[in-house]
Amino acid sequence: MTQEEQLGKERSINRRQLLKGLGIAGIAGIAGFGLMEAKQGSWDFEADSSAHAEAAGGSCCCNVKDFGAVGDGVTDDTAAIQRALDTCRVVNLPAGVYKTTGTLYVPSNGGLVGQASSNWDFPSFGTWIVSSAAIAIQIGKDTDFVTSTVLDKLAVKRSGFVNGGSVSGTGIVYYSAYYSSSRDVYVEGFETGIQLGAAASPHKGLGLTFKNTNVAGCNVCIHALKAADVSFYGGRIGMNGVDAARGTGFKVSGNCDSIAAYRLIIANNYGFDHCVHITNGQAIFWVTFTDCDMETATTAAFACDTLATFVRVENTWVGSPAPFVVSAGSRFIFTRNTFANHDGLPRAVHLTGGSYIEVSNNDFMSSPSNQIEITNAAGVKVLANNLLGGAGIGVRIAPTTTTGEVGGHQISSNEIANAGDNGISIAANAKLSKISITDNHIVNFVNFGILVAGTGPAKCNYTITGNVIATSQTSGAGRGVNIASGGIDYYVVTGNDTSSCPAPTIHDAGGSHKVVANNLS
Repeated sequence: MTQEEQLGKERSINRRQLLKGLGIAGIAGIAGFGLMEAKQGSWDFEADSSAHAEAAGGSCCCNVKDFGAVGDGVTDDTAAIQRALDTCRVVNLPAGVYKTTGTLYVPSNGGLVGQASSNWDFPSFGTWIVSSAAIAIQIGKDTDFVTSTVLDKLAVKRSGFVNGGSVSGTGIVYYSAYYSSSRDVYVEGFETGIQLGAAASPHKGLGLTFKNTNVAGCNVCIHALKAADVSFYGGRIGMNGVDAARGTGFKVSGNCDSIAAYRLIIANNYGFDHCVHITNGQAIFWVTFTDCDMETATTAAFACDTLATFVRVENTWVGSPAPFVVSAGSRFIFTRNTFANHDGLPRAVHLTGGSYIEVSNNDFMSSPSNQIEITNAAGVKVLANNLLGGAGIGVRIAPTTTTGEVGGHQISSNEIANAGDNGISIAANAKLSKISITDNHIVNFVNFGILVAGTGPAKCNYTITGNVIATSQTSGAGRGVNIASGGIDYYVVTGNDTSSCPAPTIHDAGGSHKVVANNLS
């Protein structure tokens, strides 16, 4: 016996002993074992004979080869695997390549358990299902929902796929699955890698848990379409090798709530259009990405263009040379993220619409034309960020809408450094009102620490107070505050320190309804 075989033997659980210890009640409940144990990360037992399944009342862990599966990559194993699922529910697939030409349907309290986690780095290692079906694996079908299913230690690949090649079909569909789990699953080469829910299903995918999920070479790697209470823990979304540019790493659309991802690396070596895209929503709320990595996007690292509510991205590395974009929706929080690799681009964060958006405690490390640009969003809070890159403007507010009210923005307690133009810039129009710029530290800019220009509404209600503004740059205007237009009226400029600027006095060309006083200049 080799060292690897001995190790595998030591790690496995003797199922006869397991069944004996469980007794009748334990055997009756073992169908739900997959979900519980996969969540705890401790399902490591093997199955080597259908006799063991018979001892468990036909409910647990038969070996697919006892039902005629070959696993040689040539023989069509579809019927054998499906017979095993229908008979035993939880089916072990020893290491090998299982060719399938039809969809595999996983029943309630059932699952597919392979041997060893596989991915693009180990194409001949572990258990592979290579499918030419439109859907390789489907959890549930018709009008009934299924529950307590598990997929474990599997690689699922589109037949004929080569890195960088065309894609088709869907890898895994959770059609009508409740309280099911997946662990150490790799999906490759499909139009959609993993789909949560289906428009035709009468049920949402509900209570789904994924651990160490890896999806690569797919045009849409993960698509949450009709799902609730879904959690992803760890894994990589996107090819870490040679591939073509792909569409979306993680897509949320349709009817979804409580979708959470933790410690996902969303990066495709040859680029995604979007790392995360929330779009075409009917009812989408409570979507969170925490401790993730969003890289290599070319259109947007994150985009929401639909009426989603309560969306949060936290403590995430945003290394894509593409911005965060919100054009619709409400109640967003982007906090404690690091934005990098935006040098020379128009912006790092672009808020073209939506409302009640908080951008707080983030680090902006590169040099786009604008670190944060707010156009037609409403109720934006930009709080306690470090905007440290050079190039153009730290925070730019420039609405373009001529219908509806925008504004209600709070720009407060930010550290804004090294702006090649202005620290904060407002290009007002008649729809922009109620702007508060307070307690910011703005240093080493070229032209203006704070610039307010354009023509605002009859009553702008702009407040600029308590800011410390300093620069040693002499190549530009070097002025702390510039109210540049008579079209700005009804405003307050108080308590600012602009004394450490080459042009220390506040330039005030605004209207007559104002308080400009008690500034240190």
